[in-house]
Amino acid sequence: MSLWLRHEKLVEMKVLRSSALFVAGLGGLGSTVSELLVRLGIGKLYIADNGLVDEPDLNRQILYSKGDIGKRKVDAAMERLSRLTSETSLQGIFTDINDERFSLPEDILGVVDCLDNWRTRFRLEALARERGIFLVHGGVKEMYGQVTTILPPETPSLKEILGEVKEEGTLQVFPPLVTAIASLQAWEATNAILGRPRLLGKLLILDLWAPSLEVVQLNRRKAEIDPSEL
Repeated sequence: MSLWLRHEKLVEMKVLRSSALFVAGLGGLGSTVSELLVRLGIGKLYIADNGLVDEPDLNRQILYSKGDIGKRKVDAAMERLSRLTSETSLQGIFTDINDERFSLPEDILGVVDCLDNWRTRFRLEALARERGIFLVHGGVKEMYGQVTTILPPETPSLKEILGEVKEEGTLQVFPPLVTAIASLQAWEATNAILGRPRLLGKLLILDLWAPSLEVVQLNRRKAEIDPSEL
């Protein structure tokens, strides 16, 4: 490695170690995203969820094991992540993001949407918009997943991208897909921290049935994408 490249990598690590992010949701996506960000050396990580660990979660929520069943996800996640490194400052928040009293921490550069329902996603997006910070969205269903970075006014909102969406209850999802989409979210969150987001105004769609990986350019008007395919 040349001296220039080595210097660039050191600068990047310094930026990561001085940055703070907020991860919303500690299910399948949030488990992997949180662990990867800690392993990558993020300086401070807020993790938020209001759920408990349940046995069916264990096939895709990698932070938990059988001994965690019944625990608050925030508490179990904190126990696991704190054993990985002492370099990341961890803050667990047991909360409902839809609660009017909830607000995002003041020191974060952005948020990672690892949620499982649209009402809470839209609320999180509104909070990020008010603060003028980026949001890395990820979603999964069956064998399909998507990732995009939202930063108004440069990019369309989630509603502009997806149109009207309906809650579908518990969704079936292929566990390896969850890991793949979460890894892409962690990659993109790191890019955004370093000031070079790759998915700003773009929607990455992963289809494991085909298999295919496609990136769609998004416009301010509603994108011509059928939400049922996502």
